[in-house]
Amino acid sequence: MGRKNANKKPKQGGQPAPRKVVRQREDPTSSNHETPVWLFGNFDNDSQWGLSSISPDVASEVLSKLKNYESMTWGAIERDKKRNHSVGVEQFCTAARKRFLELNLDVDELFRFRFDGVSRLWGIRDRHQFKAVWWDPNHEVAPSKKKHT
Repeated sequence: MGRKNANKKPKQGGQPAPRKVVRQREDPTSSNHETPVWLFGNFDNDSQWGLSSISPDVASEVLSKLKNYESMTWGAIERDKKRNHSVGVEQFCTAARKRFLELNLDVDELFRFRFDGVSRLWGIRDRHQFKAVWWDPNHEVAPSKKKHT
């Protein structure tokens, strides 16, 4: 019995059939499954959209809303595209485009959080980090184009 098995060699596995594809639910390099981290080191206090334009009551309300966002993933935050999304620099008003160039930021868009009808917080989304740049209380940085005008 031992002699028959001595001549046996294990079979080598072949390549998987070409129709089989490895599937992933999510891009492993994506940070959409992570919760946001707020950074204010890049905040532009020397512009009209600096912190001097925010009252203590409004600041408290903004921080409260940011705290609520901490329980959400970036994927969930971005699903509400009407409120939260990236905007290209080409859509900024002239003053914002000029200031953006002066800041020499190494991006071509900013992410914005809409807090109410007009207030926006603008910043750089870098994976799971949000680097705040401007507080826009009057929706001036990238005003909406009104339909039928």
